[in-house]
Amino acid sequence: MKATPSKNQTSDQRLESIQVLRGIAALLVVFCHQIYVGHDHLPPNGWLYWLFESATPIGAFGVDLFFVISGFVMLFSVEKLHGASSAGQFLVGRALRILPIYYLVAGTLFLRGLQAGTDFGAVGFVNSFLLLPLTDQDAYNWPVLIVGWTLVFEFIFYLVVATVVVADVRQRAATIVGITIALPLLGLSLGLEHASAVIVRMITNPILIEFSLGALAYVAWRKGLIERHRATWQLLALVALVSVPLTLSMRDGGVANADELIDGGIGWLRTIGWGSSAALIFLAILTVRSDQWLARNRPLLLLGDISYSLYLVHLPIVAIVARKAPASFPALLTAAIAMLVSIVAALILYRLVERPLHQRSRQWLRRHQMRRAVPATT
Repeated sequence: MKATPSKNQTSDQRLESIQVLRGIAALLVVFCHQIYVGHDHLPPNGWLYWLFESATPIGAFGVDLFFVISGFVMLFSVEKLHGASSAGQFLVGRALRILPIYYLVAGTLFLRGLQAGTDFGAVGFVNSFLLLPLTDQDAYNWPVLIVGWTLVFEFIFYLVVATVVVADVRQRAATIVGITIALPLLGLSLGLEHASAVIVRMITNPILIEFSLGALAYVAWRKGLIERHRATWQLLALVALVSVPLTLSMRDGGVANADELIDGGIGWLRTIGWGSSAALIFLAILTVRSDQWLARNRPLLLLGDISYSLYLVHLPIVAIVARKAPASFPALLTAAIAMLVSIVAALILYRLVERPLHQRSRQWLRRHQMRRAVPATT
């Protein structure tokens, strides 16, 4: 008789497949920014330039995958947390996981910019390191590390999750999903998607619904609906893969434009088109079993491990390679070099900085939790 995997084993194998999807999402975002190579190495009237302009924006879909993954993982992370103390530990844990390496990369770019005479201004500095654009009116002042805009939405979602943990409601997943859907609907009903305060536009942005799709995937996974309907999810994922380029073709590719997303112009279109597709692809990834090739592929798992480092370092590297490579270099070769250098740099950053910092922060959190758990003696 074939043994049935335990609950923990099932959790482990699913998280391995999620790690693979993280790596793929990071590669998509790197591919998106290869547009810099096209601009610097191709004549604007050639077919290859048109191909770069048309194809690379699809890599922005990696961000939507990241948001859905985050919705699932955060529900998994807070499953056994209750009350204000646990919520605080959750937020501190997320900050320690995300901010130190972000500050390292962003701080390096900031100092290099100052040396080059760049005037970031007070708002640019605040948005680069506080992340939340609390003072921005009308236009969003981008952080020095541009991909930091996605972390704003991440932290908005973390605050929602932490609030629900504090409230300690029984229907936790339903409450989190309800809030992340209610905020954009409130924005739509009150016309806040075009509010002058950028932070209001971001708090009510429909892209937040993508996190709720990940949370719903977590509920389906916990209830065993993924395993029971494996073929259905895999078929729907194929449909989703076809719909991704179709969605991109709408609004002349503007669905991939982060400016338009934050300004409130494409939030609903992107969430309905790309968010739903990302959720279906994610559900299909959850059907991958631990003995299948995808869940055991060491290069892909390693790519998932370094995905956050890759996400942070790739953009300045791609821009530098595109600018420094000789004009005679073929664009495709330049793009391949930029991709390879980004991966190598991310691997070094992960091994030397991200992983050690993550391990130490986890140890610190465990010690802190143990101290709180031990009653004081007199």
